[in-house]
Amino acid sequence: MKLWYQNKLDQEREMSFEDIKKGFEASVFDTRDMPLERELSLYIGSGRGGLNCSCDDKDFESLVEYVVANRNFIELWNQD
Repeated sequence: MKLWYQNKLDQEREMSFEDIKKGFEASVFDTRDMPLERELSLYIGSGRGGLNCSCDDKDFESLVEYVVANRNFIELWNQD
């Protein structure tokens, strides 16, 4: 997935969906208190514990689909 660090065109980066998902799940943004799309968006955009990046909307939609398809929901239920 293409990301632009600090929303700068000359700071383009690539990260796999899996790397983003793992980082998100290990972050403070994965609270399950808000919709997944909102939490992922905060993780990607935040400079405080997140990636501090921007991304393309279509790539973001694909990322959300990937995270939903590859999340271990049984593990999430057992955390409570």
